[in-house]
Amino acid sequence: FFFFISFLLEMSGSSELNASSLRQLEVEGYSGVISALFAQGELTWRKEQLLQEIRWALRIPDDLHQREMQRVHSDSMLGQIRQNSAKDVYFPGVKPSDPANNQEDFTA
Repeated sequence: FFFFISFLLEMSGSSELNASSLRQLEVEGYSGVISALFAQGELTWRKEQLLQEIRWALRIPDDLHQREMQRVHSDSMLGQIRQNSAKDVYFPGVKPSDPANNQEDFTA
């Protein structure tokens, strides 16, 4: 990622990114976020809300969002990561049913 930014800075000849470079960063950022959320497993309402806010912030139109959804669903590597994380392989040793690992309860 940082290589890409330094490359863009060299190509632009200044410290400011031009509009097309910014757009490319926005699209690549959204692509990374949607890949990570898909790989984590089920899209909860909190993740959906976060994704919607990111779409607004990065100016992602519906057609690009649909293409990204198709991409993640057809990506076999992301599918494998998603399947493994659902089997508790991604975070070995953490049992969701263990009350000591319950991070949802912030009132205690």
